[in-house]
Amino acid sequence: MPLSTYQMLDKPYHRQPAEALTDVWISSISRWADKKWILDNETWGANPAVATIYWDFQLPDKSTFADSQWASLQAFFKRFAWSLLVDPRGGRHLKPGSMGHVSTGIRSLVTWMIGNHYLCIEQLDVEASWEYFDHVVQAAAEIDDGNENDGEGICFPHLYDRLAVLTRLHTQGEALAEAGFEVMCDVPFDGKTAGQLAKEATTKAEGWIPPFPDVVAVRVMASAIRMLGVRADDVIRLANLALESYEAGGPRNYLGLGQKVDAKTRATSRVLRGFTFSTEEGQTTPWREKIRPVCKRIYVRNDAGARMSNVNVFGTVRHLIEHVTAACIITIQSTTGVRVSEIAALNAGIDSETGLPSCVKVKTSRTGLNDIFYLESSASKIHDGRVMEWVLGSRPKGSDYLPPPIRAIRVLHDLWLPWRERIGAKALILNFGIGPGLLKKDNNIGRRISSNKILVLTRSFICEYGNLSDLPDQLQTKNGVVDIFGYKTGQKARTHQWRKTFANFVIRVDSSMLPALAQHFKHLSLAMTEQGYIGNDPELLQAVDSIRVERSTLLFYEAATGKRPNMAGRMAELVEEHIKELSLLVEGKSEESAYESVRAWVIKNDLRIWFAPHGKCFIGLDPSGSRCHEAAGTTPGLFPVPNYATREPSECLGCKCYLVDWEHGDFWVQRYTTNQTALLEGRRAGRGHEYRVAEERVKQSAGILRKLGVDVPSIELDKTNA
Repeated sequence: MPLSTYQMLDKPYHRQPAEALTDVWISSISRWADKKWILDNETWGANPAVATIYWDFQLPDKSTFADSQWASLQAFFKRFAWSLLVDPRGGRHLKPGSMGHVSTGIRSLVTWMIGNHYLCIEQLDVEASWEYFDHVVQAAAEIDDGNENDGEGICFPHLYDRLAVLTRLHTQGEALAEAGFEVMCDVPFDGKTAGQLAKEATTKAEGWIPPFPDVVAVRVMASAIRMLGVRADDVIRLANLALESYEAGGPRNYLGLGQKVDAKTRATSRVLRGFTFSTEEGQTTPWREKIRPVCKRIYVRNDAGARMSNVNVFGTVRHLIEHVTAACIITIQSTTGVRVSEIAALNAGIDSETGLPSCVKVKTSRTGLNDIFYLESSASKIHDGRVMEWVLGSRPKGSDYLPPPIRAIRVLHDLWLPWRERIGAKALILNFGIGPGLLKKDNNIGRRISSNKILVLTRSFICEYGNLSDLPDQLQTKNGVVDIFGYKTGQKARTHQWRKTFANFVIRVDSSMLPALAQHFKHLSLAMTEQGYIGNDPELLQAVDSIRVERSTLLFYEAATGKRPNMAGRMAELVEEHIKELSLLVEGKSEESAYESVRAWVIKNDLRIWFAPHGKCFIGLDPSGSRCHEAAGTTPGLFPVPNYATREPSECLGCKCYLVDWEHGDFWVQRYTTNQTALLEGRRAGRGHEYRVAEERVKQSAGILRKLGVDVPSIELDKTNA
């Protein structure tokens, strides 16, 4: 049985003698004496490598660390690693999912120690620690020079994993001494932490994982949602057809009664080749041509001949299943912000009352006007596997509308159902194993998809269906040059970027969003307003705050360097005062150094900004002056946030916390155009007095545009409609 994290705490193996540990099981598949520890990881979808420690790595003298001459040193490091799990002396218990990093550090340190004739831990004094530091940095620099690190410089995680092992050895000294081992006497690195040292030595801008660029996110999300329509229905039918045809077998032939593998394969291939894909609404031809096998030359009894390859047919069906799976996962991630581990943890099943997948719950909103959909899954990252909820979207009470992420979950349920039943799995998403196989071996089907596989599928989908080929390799945007080439190939994509993209959308509604996406997020915004969704997920709140800090930094940096000259709103004057201070702060510094100085200033003064399509809210600078709270009769509280129920452009314009700049020009142009057109049409009909609200909005919009230096549009009505 797998050992949970809490069960490990009752196993102080690091204090027991060697003879008592020979046959001790430390996980469901590994013993203490094994050359490789694979620990039971409670994080769904995680690659086993993250919870694995290797003890048989090669050393400079061509031996391995598992050889008998290193038995004493290996015994020490095994107890060190286990003590980090069950008896930490410098902080939290490490989880099994962190052991891959510990393994990296142990291998680096042991290899260096033996190569430099340090044969026991007590020999590692302060001087030795600095020697090791120089070795780690030099080795990382050589890797970077060899272009093995994407040419982006020495990265923080690479250094940290290798340096942290030495600081942890010192911290764990008391626990290891109690176990009867000699330990380090000196504090390594003169007391500096591994984090401090890694940061000082890092030349790569480690920072935060960025969201997908807007142009990439919009196209990929649109493609993913499109895949959930008739395309997904086709692939589900195709998958079922493949399995049914294979089970039915083929006609009699020299192999027997049609149930031999070759006969079944041939029969299934014929059926799949005859499948006609559907035509999408508004199109005149099927979305995909029929599946065609390739002609493969083979040699039988020295006679050359040609035969149609069935492998290509089954490989095509398999890829279609994986592409639909990727589209579903992208839709769920990008519209909810959940992690891949939480998607991997989803189980299958249908709720008999709602007819929806059992991981989807429906609740009535507080107002009683809407149904709000929630996703239930195991949150393994920081919540120790507890079941938590994420809002999937909402709909008016009585409507049959299903937001895209719910459609995606239903597609996943139906797509993998035949394989799920075949192997008795309960996970929502399964996983094809290595090779092109589709039908023959049940043991080639993984019982639950891994996070690594999700990354592979995501990159493949973006490359094939992302619709990015017409974009330039580098794209000039308002915020600078964006590298697009890496996204075209899919290799730059990371699954965690969808979480950041979602958080970015929450605080900044992008006017370029496609209508289908805008419709969905409108429902989600309503649910967030009514249920306070963001507060349910501490890490998503952190992601939102991370993006808010970066966007706030960018605003003040551009203002201080003259790249954001025109501002309007009552907050503009106060911002101008800060700009004078910032101009002195960034004077004479490089662009990177100046940006980091502004970022530190933003965090120190807590000047995070709340973004909206029509302007920016600086409620943190003057919470009592917020008109949205005044209109609602509410108070901003200790952590001031705009009141979304009453916040709207006309209310914000008179607010002390409000600022508008060039980012919002499109909104105010559109607002001016819409209201000016309505006003002119009303006047032409002799009802101009009924359009006072439109007239007021026209004046407001024109005033904002003039302050921003944007030309006020000239509106003329079509005389043919007079």
